[in-house]
Amino acid sequence: MNTFEKRVSVIKSLNSGNHSHLLYGLVRWLRPTTIVEVGSFAGYSTAWLAKGLQDNGFDGTVYAIDNFTLGTTADMLHNNMQLLGLANYDTIVNANSQEMKAFPACELAFIDGDHSYEGCKSDIDKAVNAGANCIAIHDTVE
Repeated sequence: MNTFEKRVSVIKSLNSGNHSHLLYGLVRWLRPTTIVEVGSFAGYSTAWLAKGLQDNGFDGTVYAIDNFTLGTTADMLHNNMQLLGLANYDTIVNANSQEMKAFPACELAFIDGDHSYEGCKSDIDKAVNAGANCIAIHDTVE
């Protein structure tokens, strides 16, 4: 386990984190400057996305969209990103993605919010309309 993995492992996550290396790898490979993440929770995935931006060596932004109804807060997410030295790569959007008219323009989207078919489809449509040429979807529909 590398140093970053040890540091980020203290962030509360709703899943096992098995997707973290995939997200990081996508960012390193695709080299986006703007990422939309739906369902940020406490920032575990956000941190991996932001770390990919940082390691690419140029400025970028992860728009972390969450309505923080599952026991975390925007402040918690912000503090976690600050502790990891990644706050400059993160813009927190405290909102329900279903109520947003559009997502910010982006090259990459990670959808892990509303896990209903309708919610996932809406988030994917907004990501496509925002210009995402890669959309990663995490456990969306049962």
